[in-house]
Amino acid sequence: MNEQKLLIQIEEMRQRVNELEQIRENSLPRRLVRFQQRMRRRITAPLALFSFFVMTTIVIAATIPNTFTDGELISASDFNDNFDYIVDRLWDLSGTDLYYNGGNVGIGTSNPNYRLKIQSSGTGTYPFVVSGSNNSPMFALFETSNGHGRAQLRDSSNTTQVDFRSNGTSYFNGGDVGIGTTSPSAMLDVSGDAVISGNVGIGTTSPGAKFSVVGLSEAATNPLDSTVSGALCINDDGDLWIATDGTCD
Repeated sequence: MNEQKLLIQIEEMRQRVNELEQIRENSLPRRLVRFQQRMRRRITAPLALFSFFVMTTIVIAATIPNTFTDGELISASDFNDNFDYIVDRLWDLSGTDLYYNGGNVGIGTSNPNYRLKIQSSGTGTYPFVVSGSNNSPMFALFETSNGHGRAQLRDSSNTTQVDFRSNGTSYFNGGDVGIGTTSPSAMLDVSGDAVISGNVGIGTTSPGAKFSVVGLSEAATNPLDSTVSGALCINDDGDLWIATDGTCD
């Protein structure tokens, strides 16, 4: 249906009703006044509903149950079906709060299977961003070029300080990290037991033993010579040694 043409027709009907109202105010014969009142009952109420129906269907981007062509007679049942369809999809207002209890809500998808589902528009995009009062992003969810998930926390200068990646390197740059404590005193402060199933390296990214400290000066074992670097190593059998070649392999 041509919405613009329909709106013009609605406006013409309103003008006719206003003309009849003017006639009544000019105190013409009572018979004409009664006719005008009947016209208002027959036209004004349906006109208001029909105007609401037309304007709402223009706004709502969905397929309504029934569509009509120019000049087609509209049945009451078809009209009511469309009206119910629209009302069921409207949000409710409670004071300044807007809510919807009719089902799931989808953004970027017409088939949400969760209470709120936001579907990314593609790889390399941010489907969800929370901004601070300065309009700078504080929290963002990102879909990487490979379709993996990434969550970022940013400071007021829009610099990422915490970066979680489902596939790749994650990091914390916002400050100290505490596990079991709310007041960490070091970059990593663990209050309680810690279990590590792999190798631990200090000064190396590829520890060759359960515990490898690389970069030790030989002065740690020989105060007379501090020019030779070494590594403190502990293997699976509990053996402890210092490797002067700097590796625990």
